[in-house]
Amino acid sequence: MRVTLSKAGKKAGKKFPVFSLPVFYFVFRYSGGYMKLTDSIIKAAKGKDKRYNLPDGKGLILWIQPDGQKSWRVRYYFNEKEKMLSLGFYPGVSLAAARREHARFKELLAKGIDPSENRKEEKQQAAIAAANSFESVARQWWNVWVESNFEPVSK
Repeated sequence: MRVTLSKAGKKAGKKFPVFSLPVFYFVFRYSGGYMKLTDSIIKAAKGKDKRYNLPDGKGLILWIQPDGQKSWRVRYYFNEKEKMLSLGFYPGVSLAAARREHARFKELLAKGIDPSENRKEEKQQAAIAAANSFESVARQWWNVWVESNFEPVSK
């Protein structure tokens, strides 16, 4: 690797390294070929003619639609198939929240659990819990009781 100083830096007595192409390529290639996203990068991203992606790393991407809408996606492989999950829309789901959810999905994958199937099971359990709440049971009882104890009023 070769690092040289710019002429302007030498004249000013400062040491600003100017990286040659091999150093830049090495850093770019082995850092994953992307920069981590920041809020300022995300806010500055505008819609183009076609949908495009801004990667954050290791499968977390931000989709930018032509109309400027931004949505978080996670790409992952499960059973040798590529899959993709949506995490929500920016700014409703912040960068930090998207990274936390992405880390949770990576933990599930490490345990051998498909995040998509896990999400479906969580939704089903939440629906069952809501259906078995005291309020829903009381409303069902009230509807049955009203129908059996009162006759419809005819005009």
